[in-house]
Amino acid sequence: PYYYLVVYDEVLDNLKNTLDFVVSAFTESDIRAERLDAKETAVFLKYCHTRNFDERDVEDCEPARYLDFVKPESIRFASTGYTVDGVSAFSFAVGEYPLSVTNAWGANLFNLDNTKVVLNIRPIDKDKSVKRIDRAVNELATKGNVNKTSEVIAQQTHVDTMVELAQSLQNENESLFDCTLTITGFNYGDEDTRSFKRKVRRAMTADGFRPNLLFCRQADGVISSSITRRNALKSFERGINSETVAAVFPFVFTSIIEPDGVTLGHNQYPVIMDPWKWKTNQSGAYVNSNAFCVGKPGSGKSYFTKLLLSLLYGDNCKIFILDPENEYTTLCRNLGGSFIDVGNATAGRLNPFHIYDVLTDDGKSAPPDVIFWAHLRILEKFFRITLPELPSGAHEELNNLIVACYAACGIKPETDCRALAAEDFPDFDDLMKVIRGEITQEKNPLRIVELQRAETYIAKFASGGRYANLWNGPATLVADESFIVFNFQSLLSSKNPTVSNGQMLLVMRYLEQQIINIRELNRNNKDTVIHPFVAIDEGYNFVDIHYPVALDFIFEWYKRIRKYDGSVMFLTQNLNDIFGNPEVVAKTSAIVNNSQYSFVFSLSPADLDILTTLYANAGGINETEQNEITNARKGQCFLISAPRERTSFQVVAGEIVRALFERELAKKEIEELAGLRPDIHLSDTV
Repeated sequence: PYYYLVVYDEVLDNLKNTLDFVVSAFTESDIRAERLDAKETAVFLKYCHTRNFDERDVEDCEPARYLDFVKPESIRFASTGYTVDGVSAFSFAVGEYPLSVTNAWGANLFNLDNTKVVLNIRPIDKDKSVKRIDRAVNELATKGNVNKTSEVIAQQTHVDTMVELAQSLQNENESLFDCTLTITGFNYGDEDTRSFKRKVRRAMTADGFRPNLLFCRQADGVISSSITRRNALKSFERGINSETVAAVFPFVFTSIIEPDGVTLGHNQYPVIMDPWKWKTNQSGAYVNSNAFCVGKPGSGKSYFTKLLLSLLYGDNCKIFILDPENEYTTLCRNLGGSFIDVGNATAGRLNPFHIYDVLTDDGKSAPPDVIFWAHLRILEKFFRITLPELPSGAHEELNNLIVACYAACGIKPETDCRALAAEDFPDFDDLMKVIRGEITQEKNPLRIVELQRAETYIAKFASGGRYANLWNGPATLVADESFIVFNFQSLLSSKNPTVSNGQMLLVMRYLEQQIINIRELNRNNKDTVIHPFVAIDEGYNFVDIHYPVALDFIFEWYKRIRKYDGSVMFLTQNLNDIFGNPEVVAKTSAIVNNSQYSFVFSLSPADLDILTTLYANAGGINETEQNEITNARKGQCFLISAPRERTSFQVVAGEIVRALFERELAKKEIEELAGLRPDIHLSDTV
């Protein structure tokens, strides 16, 4: 919704200066304001009495005929309604207001479907305000025939309120306004007009407002709800103080309808979010596409994630999912993606000796020697993780042997490894050959001991060793599809932090290389940008103090991935798991600090306290929003997209997209659902 301020000026020559002053006042308050030109004003005025028109029609209209464009073709009044251009309509005025109201007391009224709600506000001089209140208090005090207890209480409450208001007007910076509130209903649907009227009346009375049907005064209702200085319903004016007027908050439902976005659900409007808008948005409020998603079990978090990933898959994204609980098998298979069980390497092996490219800050490949020595540092880290018992002296010996192993395979620091095939890199069998060759030739007994110690430890990685199936041999992992699931369930269930950390290091390194490759692809193809999107499901598994490799990856890429046109999304159930441990909170705080979007589902009170603390310096989460999160129903999401931009919506997935992740589909069934020909890939139209 938009707020419109209509300015009247008795002297036409002063109108421009008045408008300029108003716009500058908004600008000084950091509120973006724009003056409507003649064409935009004509469209706005047209909307005051109908929605049955095409805005584009004004393009074919000469400025001299804008008035004809605005005016309805026909309007016929009856005693309790009227017909405008063939549409049944009616006007109500608020005759009685509730004695007390809360913040956003106008929100429900202003958001009734197929209605136009107008609140006319006119200031009253302070002296006149005080006199009117004195007169009203005297009338209430002398009112007789009050027999019911409820009426006595209501009358006394009214008197107390008026006295308090009079004190505020005299002693504080308070003002009084004459307000007229009208509600106009347009029956655009197939519903019976009488039923539509009853629905509007029920909505008004439910909030404590008493509607007046304006019997035989429908023309006055139309006049008062139009853009005019004439008050045709003066008898319905109500004196309301400025504090109460300010609390009307008519539009508390933030709309997110972004042209290039994906549809996530609805509130009063469809919620269409563009996660990549930071690239074109000039406001500075959007700086990346990272996201954070939290919700207790059963809140709808997984359903929402699958919906989002399905839509992004069809939006030129390459999806990578770190899945510790085997949640995405169905969606992966239906989309023809790669499902990689990192715990047994049945779908692809990661070779620790495989050297991947490294990019410099300007996006170009680093020199071969830089790439070579950078990889050796990664290998050193790999062996420190997987061989924690190996003495430091043997570790240093192993580092030297690895250099010799590469040399034996024809790879030196100056070798351009980008041109090499997977089979050209050494494996653990090659390293064992080098170690045994060194043992045979060595004369120094102390070094022989270190070499034999290294041989003993490396044996478990070479052929016949218990980890040979994971890491021994050329890299066979190929993930060319646009939807890739790294399944960590079997790896984490083994409860072996040594193996898990080693494999995580290689997976994260491989994932980094995939992101780098996408950036290079984007550089060579300016027309189409592929966005890498990394989803870390049940993220508490990856920020455990026992898995520092994954924690380092999350910390690093939450800060870096925007440079690669990508996004990272972290999902978890309990905030205490990731922010309650002081040993990791220095790095896990980067998740919130570097997330543009926060998707918050229903939370327990303890987690809500943590969330409120996290956002204390980023716009905060007020009491109303906290209650909304605590009492959220399943699938209701509270979205924070910027410090001052937030909304709540119900997650809704379309039939086709929902079928993709709810059940495994045959290829023919997928094609029928999406209306595809067999030669068109699903990602083209999903």
